[in-house]
Amino acid sequence: MKNKIHAILLLVCSLCYSNSKGQYSINIKFKNIIDTVAYFRISTFDEKLFLPKDTIKISDRNTIIQFKDKIYGGAYYLYFPQSKKKIGLCIENLDRFNLVLDGNHWNDSIFCSNKKNSLYIQYQLQESKYKYLDSQYIELQKKGAGSLKIKEQLYKEKKDALISFRVNAMKKLNSSSLLFKYFNVLNILDKFSPNKYDYNSREIFINTFQLNDIQLYFSHFLKEIMYEYLSSFPLQADSLLKGTKVIMSKINCKDKAYPNTFNYITSVLQNNSIKNNLKGYTSFIETYLIKSKCQFLPKNTVEEFISNYNRIKPLTVSDTATNIILKDTLGNFQSLYNHLSNYDYTVISFFDPTCEHCKIQLPQLDSTLNRLKKQTGLKILNFTICNTSLTLEKQWKEFILEKNLNQDYIHVIMGAESQIREDYAAYSNPIFFLCDNNGKMLLKKTNISEIRKMILQSSRIDN
Repeated sequence: MKNKIHAILLLVCSLCYSNSKGQYSINIKFKNIIDTVAYFRISTFDEKLFLPKDTIKISDRNTIIQFKDKIYGGAYYLYFPQSKKKIGLCIENLDRFNLVLDGNHWNDSIFCSNKKNSLYIQYQLQESKYKYLDSQYIELQKKGAGSLKIKEQLYKEKKDALISFRVNAMKKLNSSSLLFKYFNVLNILDKFSPNKYDYNSREIFINTFQLNDIQLYFSHFLKEIMYEYLSSFPLQADSLLKGTKVIMSKINCKDKAYPNTFNYITSVLQNNSIKNNLKGYTSFIETYLIKSKCQFLPKNTVEEFISNYNRIKPLTVSDTATNIILKDTLGNFQSLYNHLSNYDYTVISFFDPTCEHCKIQLPQLDSTLNRLKKQTGLKILNFTICNTSLTLEKQWKEFILEKNLNQDYIHVIMGAESQIREDYAAYSNPIFFLCDNNGKMLLKKTNISEIRKMILQSSRIDN
């Protein structure tokens, strides 16, 4: 996936300086700064993607950053790799201003002669006051208490304060200002609450934005807009494909945002939390890559997507689990087919004992299956495959013992290269499949919640 992102960035980079409008010049003065270098960048699509613009040696004290060619305008920023600090700047046509950064804690003593960016810096300082909430929420997630409702309650004060700041700041800005536009986008995002049953609200929300707006692309908001919109759909592939169709219809094939949007949606549709995600993913690839006349990705990136599609497509067609024959913890070969008929259901689990998600989800699955066995009286096997060549056998066995994964289990380990990995498209961890006692695939690349629903539903029908 990293190769895909790099390829997309190179494609965008080759286009980013044409047909633009304006130029800028920034005089930066550094005083008592611990960093020796700063990177000047512009955001593209989300917070992680950017285009490099300049590298500043801070020992020079005074630096002038200027771009003589015309620009679109967008969300630029200075990144200091040593202190890990970041200063956002909203730069438009013909912007010229001075910026003074003073001291190791320059975020408390920063001066900008540009009114718009002075407001933007004040906003970032306000935002930084609530940074502690992020670590609090991470801790809650670790304890299994990080629900969306809890998150909303935790961040309410921050959201209200930032909306209030932006509303007041917009009164001081020209409505044609880029920062006015960005603050307005953030206000809409913060006020929007995804609801899977409120069809009108989600359509009003997405139609508020021009997704092909180049200034939205040169910011970190575009992906967030798409994320919020897609969060309004049920976690089912057929429903999400309707949402992705709306998004793709709003961006032209030649727009800079098109490759990033395509890449983002493919990553969403591969999420195991989505019901029938494999069919959703392959359907999207067929529509917007294989059958499409639009050429928007480099040849090697297209080949990567097609290769992944070819690995996954057979799984959407086949209804029978491929046999798995691998060595168990004692070095004896175990065959999946030899065990299927002894159980009502078999969960096939691919995992890596060093994977953080696996450390959480494997015990959760174990607990869920144990409850189901007590509730229904069914016999359920968990056929687990250690799916990595990097894990030492000792780590694998220690993981099994530490997590008490020992009741109705068959544990096997897979080597570096295996046809099994291709047969199940098991190129990430954890991955779960559910089979009946004849080896029929009931759920493919699924999640714990869907496994629970399927077994409960089937047991009621049988009764």
